[in-house]
Amino acid sequence: MATKDQFLRVYDALPHQPAKVLARLGLSSGARLCELISFIPEDFDFAADMLSVRRSTVEVTAKYHPTGDRFLTREYTKNGAQPRFKIDHAVSGMAPEHIAPHGIAPGQVVPLPMVQAVERGLRTRPQAPPDRTVGTGVVTRRAERSH
Repeated sequence: MATKDQFLRVYDALPHQPAKVLARLGLSSGARLCELISFIPEDFDFAADMLSVRRSTVEVTAKYHPTGDRFLTREYTKNGAQPRFKIDHAVSGMAPEHIAPHGIAPGQVVPLPMVQAVERGLRTRPQAPPDRTVGTGVVTRRAERSH
């Protein structure tokens, strides 16, 4: 769990407004990442500062996607629940300011950084430099082979 100061340092370093909206929505709602990248405008009740979690997006192989895509949005959440969260009033104001310029129609996923990266074909998982290997949260040097 991050402290307020730690969150603010990370938040201030985020490169653009969509990343800040994603961070604030995550912090304010407690929604999982797979749920955060699945929101549509109808999930927000801006007047009541509420957010409904109704779907989730998962990564699948082309074999398991109806159109052969990489990500599939399911009309249910990971555990089947459909919680409603009270979100911070400031976040409730940030979301429509983010939705409006993108011309998001009802039923369309709100473009947040993860969704935009996938649409551009960018990697969504960090890659280790060639001389390093990533294990259980620890980056270590690869062992040199002795001849």
